[in-house]
Amino acid sequence: MDGEVQSLLRQRKKISTEGKDATADAVDETTSPEEAVWGKTPGGEVYFAFWRAAYDVGLGWVLTKQSKKKWIVREIQRLGWLDDSRKPAVRNWIRKQLAGKMGKDYSFDDLPLEYNTWLLFRQAVDIILLKWIGGIAMIAFNLWVKTEAHHVVKDYGWYWGDVFFQRGALVFDGVFELAPHPMYSVGYAGYYGLSLIIGSYPVLFVSIAAHAAQFGFLVFFENPHIERTYGQRKLLAQRTPVFTSSTLPEDVAAEGKTRSDSVSSTKSSDLSTPSATEGESGTETDGPQTETEYESDTENEGRPTMSRAKKGRQTSRSSVSSIPTLGASSFNGLRRSKPPISQHDLFNIYFRKDTILFHNIDLLRATDLQLVLVITYVLTASLLPPLSHKAGLVLHSIHALMWCLFHSFGLGLLLRAQSERKFLVRHFLKHYYYPQNDNGKGALYEAFSNWKSIYNTSMCMTYGMTFFHL
Repeated sequence: MDGEVQSLLRQRKKISTEGKDATADAVDETTSPEEAVWGKTPGGEVYFAFWRAAYDVGLGWVLTKQSKKKWIVREIQRLGWLDDSRKPAVRNWIRKQLAGKMGKDYSFDDLPLEYNTWLLFRQAVDIILLKWIGGIAMIAFNLWVKTEAHHVVKDYGWYWGDVFFQRGALVFDGVFELAPHPMYSVGYAGYYGLSLIIGSYPVLFVSIAAHAAQFGFLVFFENPHIERTYGQRKLLAQRTPVFTSSTLPEDVAAEGKTRSDSVSSTKSSDLSTPSATEGESGTETDGPQTETEYESDTENEGRPTMSRAKKGRQTSRSSVSSIPTLGASSFNGLRRSKPPISQHDLFNIYFRKDTILFHNIDLLRATDLQLVLVITYVLTASLLPPLSHKAGLVLHSIHALMWCLFHSFGLGLLLRAQSERKFLVRHFLKHYYYPQNDNGKGALYEAFSNWKSIYNTSMCMTYGMTFFHL
């Protein structure tokens, strides 16, 4: 008898705990994060309205009848679902389902009909709540938004390339037509999907805090940067290059055309013998000819005209023959004028303040930052004493929160400094060597490459620590 009492007490304790979980699931459901997701997709309103009606109207009606007339219990008795003599197959299936959910301590035959009916009703509630289906759908939607956004903006927009250099105007396409700032609004629906699956208030609060931090990043950096760069508030969408490979600026095209024409004319004049008419035209270009000179020339015989033509041909040939000579001499002069590379320049080219142990550490270089992270994690794992479950949970929560704050606020402040003062590019120009005729392109490329690597590391750690915490 004492054993049965203890078993019943254990059952009640377990049921009470699961009842709290179901209540938490219901509260999470009432937060309706799916409004931010399905409200933006075709047919999402109908889907959302159906399940909300099933929860608020359907369950409300059924529970009202159960509260007044014990309607659910009476229907189970009338249908004979839990009667072994009337419908044994249905009874065995229900018994298997409930036993699999409740665990080893559950005894289907020893518990009253009302209790088993309540457990069966909970199965219907879980279906309406759509805990797993809704959560997985929201995570899948999150991944789709991020993937499509990267497909539209490419690496240039994904890593905020317009903070470093400009490539063109904004173009809206694909997922950017779905909602305002989809990468920051509906693009974080996966946070709420995880909260729905886990059914935990701390996870929900961390998700809300992370999403709020992302909106802070949008308000304090993204929108001011877009207004500063493009003059109006637009999405961080695809940047279209101003010049493509098939088009060039007019001055460059004109210069190239002029050079090609001059070279072709030089070759043709050098290879072909000019006629008398060509000779006259060549002399006329040397200077303006007055009417008196023209009349005096026509009064004479054709010999002076021919001599003038010969003179023009000689002048043309001499000028053409002098072109390659001048080009070669100028080329040799340029080669001689280039200064030799000194030992100081060689050292700065091949030894760019490389990290030796902890000397020359620069946290704005991605490799140095990753080195510091690896050493920090190794030392922490080696020196950290054994922790209890609660202490470990608190430590992992703080760890995940720190990465979320660094990803949103730390990198946001760095981007803001780059946007306003070109902080990253100036940092690399100040501390590292670049050729004099580089015009800052090397520092720009190195700053942007390190920024991309740092951002990717932060994003991997943020999501990795969040999933590990869960």
